[in-house]
Amino acid sequence: MATRVLVIDDDDAIRESLRDVLADAGYEVAVAADGRQALGLMSPRPALLLVDLMMPELDGWELMDELARTAPLADIPVCVLSAIASHAPPQAAAVLQKPVDLEMLLETVERLTKK
Repeated sequence: MATRVLVIDDDDAIRESLRDVLADAGYEVAVAADGRQALGLMSPRPALLLVDLMMPELDGWELMDELARTAPLADIPVCVLSAIASHAPPQAAAVLQKPVDLEMLLETVERLTKK
C-alpha cells in the first residue's frame, strides 16, 4: 500500500501540481483547499501533511494548533510549504520556501515518511 500524503493549499494550480508530482513518485495523495477541509480527510491517516500557511477558513497555523490538540493526529509530521516560510510554527518537521524545488520536496517527503 502506498504512503498517504495530504496536500493542503488554497491555490488550485499548486495543489494539483503537487498531487501530480507526488503521485508520479508513488505516493497516495489527497488534497484539501484549507485546514477545515483537511481535518475531514484524516482517515485513512496520512503519513505526512504538506501545509500552506496562508489559507482561508482554517489557515496553516490554526490547523497545526488543532492537530496538536487532537491526540490521534498530534504526531503526524507537517512540512510547511509557504512563501513566508520564515514564519513557520516551530512544531513543523520541515519548512520549504515557495516556489518549491521539486527535488527538495521529494527528498523531504521521503525523509519524513520513512518508518
